[in-house]
Amino acid sequence: MGSGGVTSILPTPTLSTPMSGDTLAAQDTALVWHAAQGATLYEVQIGPDSLFSSIVVDSTVIGDTTIGMQGAVNSKLSSNTKYFWRVKALSSGAMSSFSAVWSFITSTITSINDREIPKEYQLRQNYPNPFNPTTVISYGLPKNTFVTLGIYDELGREVKLLVNEWENAGDHSVNFDASSLPSGAYFYHFKAGSYTATKKLLLLK
Repeated sequence: MGSGGVTSILPTPTLSTPMSGDTLAAQDTALVWHAAQGATLYEVQIGPDSLFSSIVVDSTVIGDTTIGMQGAVNSKLSSNTKYFWRVKALSSGAMSSFSAVWSFITSTITSINDREIPKEYQLRQNYPNPFNPTTVISYGLPKNTFVTLGIYDELGREVKLLVNEWENAGDHSVNFDASSLPSGAYFYHFKAGSYTATKKLLLLK
């Protein structure tokens, strides 16, 4: 859906990460934007030029504020290529105009079946960090296992459970939206099988 002539009823989304022009490692990264008040879905467009004269990806079923660069999206992108992306907010009977246009450059993209399985459990530092209000946490699994990933405050109280399910071996990423939380230091605790790890993240509003 184009945005020409549309009156902005919903607030226009603002893009978060990766920063415009960054190289995007497809298996580890997601496109992330800030939530628009009143939006229930988002339309994400990815194209080979900033005018979007052709569209490579056009998704209107995003209920979160991130789209992972894996699966169906990954299969439509070429390696070592510059792409442009933008986001529109949608709700029942209302929409926003498209966001500003940012770009990213793909690194070498491989299908999930060809991707090397991590040799050991990995919990990576969230990106970006510090963040406001969304960030991406990624991790690697050497084998199929049950995974829990939770966010905790400085007193050790759980504030959000992000993952609590059986997952396949490979690289995974999850978006953490802290828009309802106050600024401060938080920790994310990861458990996969007998492996556990904890890292610190910083929310600055």
